[in-house]
Amino acid sequence: MLRPHTETCVLPIRAEFVHDERMARLFVAIDLPDDDKVALANLEGVIPRARWVEEDGMHVTLRFLGDVEGARVETVIGALSGVAAATPGFSMAVRGMGHFPPHQSPRVLWAGIDADSGLGVLQHRVEHACQRAGLEPERRKFAAHVTLVRLRPDPGNEAAAAEFLTRHALLARPRFDVRQFLLFSSVLGRQGAEYRTEAAFPLRGGDS
Repeated sequence: MLRPHTETCVLPIRAEFVHDERMARLFVAIDLPDDDKVALANLEGVIPRARWVEEDGMHVTLRFLGDVEGARVETVIGALSGVAAATPGFSMAVRGMGHFPPHQSPRVLWAGIDADSGLGVLQHRVEHACQRAGLEPERRKFAAHVTLVRLRPDPGNEAAAAEFLTRHALLARPRFDVRQFLLFSSVLGRQGAEYRTEAAFPLRGGDS
């Protein structure tokens, strides 16, 4: 049985993003169920000088928008609303482990995503919507993942990271329904990035 995802809602856009010239650092993502976040946060491992992602930072990024001027935010949200209205929900699960960059010393450790074709369709449509809103195309190939650990240069990192990846290679969480995607803003603070949900986009049939 598929677990329902979190209840969908449409949030107001913060006025400061629309009515002034300040830049908002934005990205589009799928949130994870709370029990998946807890399970990922509790994975065992000791890695020197590593920065572990907090639960509120665990998500599957569909498109990083970067710094977007206030006047363009409404355009982006309008384009994403069109994507949501035309795209049905789908299911996915957190499965497996890996690292970036591949075939080199790891700098980021991540949990993988096992999804049906709906994820690829959604990401493709989000990308095209962002381009229609005037953003530059994303040159990096999409690879669905949940970032767990960011590594700093350290002689002990590589062996410790390899041990962590091996220990959790068979990670397999239950599938869940994806009924919406979100527009997040991020602000970099002393303790890392702080995230706020700026808008939620229910997928077609996702609020039933």
